[in-house]
Amino acid sequence: MIIVFDKYELQELYEKGYSENRRVKFQPSVIKQYIKIINMMIAIEKLEELYQIKSLYFKKLIGAKSMFHSIRVNQKYRLECIISYDIFLLVGKIMSLTNHYQS
Repeated sequence: MIIVFDKYELQELYEKGYSENRRVKFQPSVIKQYIKIINMMIAIEKLEELYQIKSLYFKKLIGAKSMFHSIRVNQKYRLECIISYDIFLLVGKIMSLTNHYQS
């Protein structure tokens, strides 16, 4: 899968392990798990492989966010992304890292 980041802060979190934007703060354990999940996403070739990893709780969202997929980072945070096929390549666009219990 090819990964594209919607926000520069999310790309910084993946590449550097922190963001220079002071409003984007996460605990080190959340950032470590976020990097691990992005690496998993890069390694897969088919969308079905994400469904097979039960610990990710990968699912398609419904309602206002029906175009998004959700992946569990930990008990509190979810990674929201848009996954699509571009010719023969699977592309994942990382939209946000959100608190699951806030909208």
